[in-house]
Amino acid sequence: MKHKKMYCLTLAALLLLAAGCDQSSSDSNSETESETETEITEAEQRSYVIPEEFPVRSLDVATEEDMIELTYQNGEWVAEGLENPHTPSISTFVDELFSLQGVPTETKSPADGAVSIQLSNEENDFTLEVWSSNEQHYINVSEETFKVEELPLSLQPFDTSFLEEPIAIGLNELTEIEFNEGEETVRLNQETTLNEVEKLPFISGWYLHDVYETPFSIEYQWMEKLLGSFYQLRGPAADTPAANPVQTIILKNGQEQETLMIGESEDGRYTPVTLKEQNQHYLVPNQLLAQYTFEPLNIVDNFIALIPLNAVQTVTIKTEETEYVIEAEHELALNEAEETTLNSTFYLNEQEIDGEIFRRKYQYLARLSYSEKATPEELAGIDEAESTITIDYHYLNDGQTVSERVEFIPIENEDSYIVLKDGRTEFKASDDKLQELFNAFDELL
Repeated sequence: MKHKKMYCLTLAALLLLAAGCDQSSSDSNSETESETETEITEAEQRSYVIPEEFPVRSLDVATEEDMIELTYQNGEWVAEGLENPHTPSISTFVDELFSLQGVPTETKSPADGAVSIQLSNEENDFTLEVWSSNEQHYINVSEETFKVEELPLSLQPFDTSFLEEPIAIGLNELTEIEFNEGEETVRLNQETTLNEVEKLPFISGWYLHDVYETPFSIEYQWMEKLLGSFYQLRGPAADTPAANPVQTIILKNGQEQETLMIGESEDGRYTPVTLKEQNQHYLVPNQLLAQYTFEPLNIVDNFIALIPLNAVQTVTIKTEETEYVIEAEHELALNEAEETTLNSTFYLNEQEIDGEIFRRKYQYLARLSYSEKATPEELAGIDEAESTITIDYHYLNDGQTVSERVEFIPIENEDSYIVLKDGRTEFKASDDKLQELFNAFDELL
């Protein structure tokens, strides 16, 4: 069983492509050329802790409480020291070890408190010592210590349940997730008021409800991690239900549901969790529940108006000093392979702009985003007539032209604006991205 590193295109790049934008190479450091050439970044120093090619045949894990011996035989893991060994979970744990990367450091291993993990085959072995100190994570292997930016959940800290079978939630293909904490409710599902063009750049297919009037898509990577987390909950069974739950999570699949009742952690390591419909009780490692406490604006694609460029007809941006008018002409054509392609011509203030160059500049408009929720005091007395920047979109949706206006109302004594869109004024936007937008378009004129 060999483990090899895999690489993939970032979702951020895919999102920009969906929006009709290209990645810009202009986000480099402002350092001088000589400084850039001689500077060795932490990313350049980072290396894999375990060599890429190492067929694992045995794995021993030692903590202050546990000693586990695992042997890979006939396509599965045979264990000593585990009640319910689970080959897929053990394989995932091993994969996580092989994915660890770190930066060399002079930090020494502690006298106690480290987890010792030995990976062996017939010819060689590696012993890892893993520990954390002052919110920093370290791994020592072959007398060399690495500082690791982030450890997998299975090592924050290690728990034997990560090598055992997960808790069976009993629902597949979730269609709705509802978080209830105190008097607050956050509901996620696959319904939205966004039209088809507005939905196009957002690839998770999940949307936020019950928090803001403004519709939001859930960020793809966060949503994928969340969905997977419910099938990786684990921990020893408990005799009693979670008392006085501080949070409940309702998972739905059509008419079926399961309710997670989450109590308070009493020992700083485990949290009592009850599956209400199954009447099953568990002690779950705290790190597995951390994702269920979040700020809604931090988990969404909080773009103000991410309209795909291929659908845009015109965009007019007005400030107190200047006006930018974007016009797009699109036509379908057949290429040499007789495939239908969309050819587009772009104009800025009646001046034709090279398509690739314009797409790179358009990303500055597409990435305008909300920075935070406005306070009631900031919203009080907002006057639409006080807006100093307006953006008017006209784009095609299902053959019909849709108009959308975004207005920016400056906040006194701040470098930020209240954003008015579709009659809603819930959020603020910072000035920096607007200035980058104006600078980018000025370069084209």
